Amino acid sequence: VNTYQIGIIRLRMNQSGTTLHDEVRHAFNDGQVMAIHVNIANGEFRLKGTFPHQGDENLVPDIRSRLADTDPAIILIRRASALWLIMAWTPDTASVDSRMLFASSRASIKVGLGASSFLPDWHVSELNDVNVEELRNHLRNDLASAVMTHDEKKIEAVCRESQPSAVRMNALPLMNLENNSSIAAALNSFRSGEIPGVVIALDDKQESFRVASVLSAVSVEALKQNVPDNEPRFIIIARVNAGNLIVHYSPETSNRVLKMAYSTFKRNLSELLSAENIVFQSIQVSAKSDFGDSLFSSAEKI
Repeated sequence: VNTYQIGIIRLRMNQSGTTLHDEVRHAFNDGQVMAIHVNIANGEFRLKGTFPHQGDENLVPDIRSRLADTDPAIILIRRASALWLIMAWTPDTASVDSRMLFASSRASIKVGLGASSFLPDWHVSELNDVNVEELRNHLRNDLASAVMTHDEKKIEAVCRESQPSAVRMNALPLMNLENNSSIAAALNSFRSGEIPGVVIALDDKQESFRVASVLSAVSVEALKQNVPDNEPRFIIIARVNAGNLIVHYSPETSNRVLKMAYSTFKRNLSELLSAENIVFQSIQVSAKSDFGDSLFSSAEKI
């Protein structure tokens, strides 16, 4: 990185409100450092400590021992892939202002160190959740997280970090949704070529997702006929010479809680597709008018 590039990076960080102290950058570039403990002081990311190279079984308890119940923190963890993972420690007992400060400033540290160097963030609010199993579960879910849009990630982060966990569970009862077994069966038929399309919806009790309909043929008209005007849906279709596609249909007039439920389940759905060895692209549309012939020839992965 040359002097000009460093200047641009610092300008962007200053515009975001939080700057990066050189000691953090030096630790980040030190190959002997396995993890970095960062806090915010006077509008600046400061180095609070580092962790030496060690296995996860020793590293994670070491990290946990340095966390305070009332103080948010950012832990940068080096992975074997040469990428870094940000562990966002935002305890429920910390003040709302401090939690929001760390939540809104985290992007700045990625700007300063290189956004392409990072895996999806690991959010933790309770010390009991700082363990090796939770870390590895998070890393396994990275691929599923990658299909979420930027807006979905932002909504999820705000809901997770701005409120205590007890409030979050009461306010968002749809967050822990399980897929209906009919979906797995339909995906198996889809993979084998027996059916060209599947529409997936939240059931009437809003407790799980189910197969709402099976498409006998894939066309613009068929898609429009199989989705309502004001409720989200997932549509999985096979396109000739263009691969499989998930259409996340999310009308602007939909209920906000429904939107959140669908956005959350999107990760579960991607895991199911991967388990069935179904390679796919994903696109989000907000109106039936977005269904067009171009949908069947190309899509941008989100």
